[in-house]
Amino acid sequence: MKRPVGLFIWVSLAVICISALLYAGKTGRLPSYRDSVSGNSAPRVVPKETVKLWYTDSDLTNYLESASVKFNSESGRQERVELRLCEEGDFVKAIYDASVKGEDFPDIYVLSNDSFEKAYLSGLAREITGDDAVAVMDAYPGSAVNAVTYKGHILGCPWYYDTAALIYNKTFLLDWAEDKLLMETVTEGDLNEAQTETSEVTEIPEISPEDTEAYLAEHIPHNMEDLLFFSNDYNAPDTLDSVFKWDVNDVFFTYFFAGDSMNVGSETGDDPSVMDIYNEKSVLALKGFQMLNQFFSFDSRDVNYDQVVSDLIDGKLLFTVCTTDVLRTIREKKKAGECAYEFGAAPLPDITAEIKARPLSVTDALVINGYSEKASNARAFIEFITGLPADELYEATGKTSALTSCTFSDPSMEAFRTSYENSVPVTKMTRTGNFRIRMEAALMRIWDGEDPNLVLRELSYDMNRQTGASLEEPELLDVREVPYEMGTEE
Repeated sequence: MKRPVGLFIWVSLAVICISALLYAGKTGRLPSYRDSVSGNSAPRVVPKETVKLWYTDSDLTNYLESASVKFNSESGRQERVELRLCEEGDFVKAIYDASVKGEDFPDIYVLSNDSFEKAYLSGLAREITGDDAVAVMDAYPGSAVNAVTYKGHILGCPWYYDTAALIYNKTFLLDWAEDKLLMETVTEGDLNEAQTETSEVTEIPEISPEDTEAYLAEHIPHNMEDLLFFSNDYNAPDTLDSVFKWDVNDVFFTYFFAGDSMNVGSETGDDPSVMDIYNEKSVLALKGFQMLNQFFSFDSRDVNYDQVVSDLIDGKLLFTVCTTDVLRTIREKKKAGECAYEFGAAPLPDITAEIKARPLSVTDALVINGYSEKASNARAFIEFITGLPADELYEATGKTSALTSCTFSDPSMEAFRTSYENSVPVTKMTRTGNFRIRMEAALMRIWDGEDPNLVLRELSYDMNRQTGASLEEPELLDVREVPYEMGTEE
């Protein structure tokens, strides 16, 4: 007798279902395919998204490798970072070519703000919008936000910057401050009177280190006229060659004379119709620049940045203008026993009481590629790396975090932060790509004795024609005012 097949199948299914329910009652879950195959109840591992980051500065390599290891090993991360050091060359073109091919291209890249126009017009910069844009504006100073903004669009997250500040030999200036305090505490007349009455030498009062530090902080030159008066009054030690010398050949160290009086491309450096170079304020400022050559008397051909830093460390120079890297260089020299002095930093002195010092700045930012489909994963790494301690970034790379809230163990870094907040970001416009070279040449001509009025008029005419802002030659200004009354350095 044949058994009914249908009945057999239904009975078998019932047995299977009952067994499954009994299993679930014991374990709290239904059996999986993995249970039936291996007995292993571990959850399935979901592959992480690979986020590719490209950069060109080899100084970042060790730091980025260390940061990416930390990021990739954090539990709960849905992405991992893969790094590539690229040739400097035409970095934006290399990113574009790779992105268009669509095979191996970056999701994030590190880019200087002067290349933002090219990146944006190539479709390579994803705009930061909404709450993320608000977060950038809240977390960074205005100079950083201006640096990463093009035509009203925030295109990247500021990471680090470079700008200039005043560096000084603190050892020499503390000695000067102590002498000044002694002179103010006990005048020569007081000493003579006391010696006449007692026939004994008057006891010299003690000056505390705290008082000396406070006096020095109060009397660091706040403008160029203060510096000139200080130079006339200062009794220099034997090792000192000059009170003030800096690399006048490089516009990055000299533009602060003109930064407050010129407007090239607007505050965000992206508007070719704004080309205000030649005005009474800029002529007066660069008259002051030229007068410093008459006072400190050094030939531009005899200075360069490396030599200036070397002279500073060797005690041959009291004041100079340096970029953020100098403090790290000084620490390395002290560690090697090759530097016997302490140094400090201050914001650059204003040109006059009315004309402020505004140096150039360059901001490097983390930009999300417009071709990437991993924007949220890219943002996760950007949030991670910009949130790491600023001291770690500086010690490993010599780069200074642009975050407003970051703190440094070296108080001298605050001077660079102040300079950065007051700085002028380098322009982004390809049409003014030669402005820095032209401005540098103009400054050298002025330093060597040419009339600032004529030099700036020529520069303004050329740059306005180049950008199409104006085709008319400006009228010659009559600027007779002199910014400083001074003699010559002794």
